[in-house]
Amino acid sequence: MTILEPRRIAKTTGAIAVLAACIAPGGAFGQGGSPENALREIVQSIGESENPLLSPELIEPLAGLAHLYHEEGDYRLAISALEQARQIVRVNYGLYSIEEVPLLAQLAISEHARGNAQAAWDIEQDLLGLMERHPLDPRIVPHLRALGDRRLEIFTAYDNGAFPPEIVLGCYYSDRGSDNCRAGSRGTVKRKLLNEALSYYWHAMTVVVRNEGYTDDALPEQLMELVRLAYRHGSYMLGRRSLRYLHAYETENSEPLNALVLLADWELMFSNASQFFRVGESAEDTYRRAYALLEQEGADPAVIDDIFSPEIPAVLPSFVSHPLDQAGSTRSGAYVDVAFDIKKDGKSARVEVLDTSSASRSAQKELVRLIRRSKFRPKVTDGEIVDSARVTVRYYVDELQG
Repeated sequence: MTILEPRRIAKTTGAIAVLAACIAPGGAFGQGGSPENALREIVQSIGESENPLLSPELIEPLAGLAHLYHEEGDYRLAISALEQARQIVRVNYGLYSIEEVPLLAQLAISEHARGNAQAAWDIEQDLLGLMERHPLDPRIVPHLRALGDRRLEIFTAYDNGAFPPEIVLGCYYSDRGSDNCRAGSRGTVKRKLLNEALSYYWHAMTVVVRNEGYTDDALPEQLMELVRLAYRHGSYMLGRRSLRYLHAYETENSEPLNALVLLADWELMFSNASQFFRVGESAEDTYRRAYALLEQEGADPAVIDDIFSPEIPAVLPSFVSHPLDQAGSTRSGAYVDVAFDIKKDGKSARVEVLDTSSASRSAQKELVRLIRRSKFRPKVTDGEIVDSARVTVRYYVDELQG
């Protein structure tokens, strides 16, 4: 790239200043604290062209400058720099190019930061419309995730008693033909916000898998994060789809089939939803398939037993912490020995305290209540789910309370 000579810089600096009135002292590129220094370095970042004011090489420096203005809290100047960058994008790439996506996303953030909720909302809608024109382009992934995060922020604020302006702007009260955007069911608002957030996360993950297949080492943790999110908000389909993707990843990369067991757990936890949606195989069938595949792959019998007949029963879901999950613990202090049945539906029955060291009566009662409220992975023997398996477990009170 040929760098502009000083006389050319001087000539174009004034013209850029007219178009980019946003650039001011303290900008991102100038250390001397003058607009001329900032402009000089921007101009030096572009090569010779017929009209350097419209060179696409200006887009990234302007976006960087806008980001730093935003970080400094000067949102007006950040927005001005972004608008100029958008103009250059449109001249060079057209009105609906993917290159405008990050600029719109940053523009919405700056408008929101300066308290202009209406402008931020309108820009987000433009951003969504633009991404719909490029539904499988990997460059939309971080922006879909950011929109999902933003909807969950609104959801949380509303659930905690606040009233974010987006509730009205997005008309989240409206349901079943109603056009009332200012009042209505809180449940409707939360359901719509949550569904929208989850749809953005799922769209982002779909784009990743479509473009990169199952080659990204970061994919399993990203998928498990979606599963945790789905569990936290009771989204059966999102969790199921994410675990199916995770199973495909493990199969493609010849990794242990943990996801298939987790999928069976998921179907068991959401058995009512599974029957309602009528999708896929049942929890029992998935457990059988997982057991059979582990045997076919020559898994160590001890590994299979650790999954389906562990010393301490696996509490569902196994991917979140639970006080009854004491596998691998240091095991010390007061304990309670209990016996109970684990039914094929994961529920417990006939809970009985057998012995205790020094646990109080209240601690024993709390343990019994906790067991009755929890779900466990059913026992699988020789590929078949046991209708009712009696287990005896020693639980340590300090760990239950910790």
